[in-house]
Amino acid sequence: MRILTPSAFLILLLSIALLNAAEPKRETLRAWDDYIGSVNTSVAERNAGSRPYLWEYDSPETQRRVLNGELVITKHDPRKVPQGLIRR
Repeated sequence: MRILTPSAFLILLLSIALLNAAEPKRETLRAWDDYIGSVNTSVAERNAGSRPYLWEYDSPETQRRVLNGELVITKHDPRKVPQGLIRR
């Protein structure tokens, strides 16, 4: 019978901890599903022509700034995601 060395035991413990950490929480998945739903709605509205195709034309102020040559940086989706982060 082999006895685990301390380093092998540590690797075993770390791998178990990482496997548990890799599973997203239910709230995180719910926030992700909500985000995907809102993106799909936005894309459908833009494709149907009920909203401007480019986001900078959603706001007259943003449109003015872009047309004046200003670099406009904004947060498109500032929602909070429990134990997660959505990158676009």
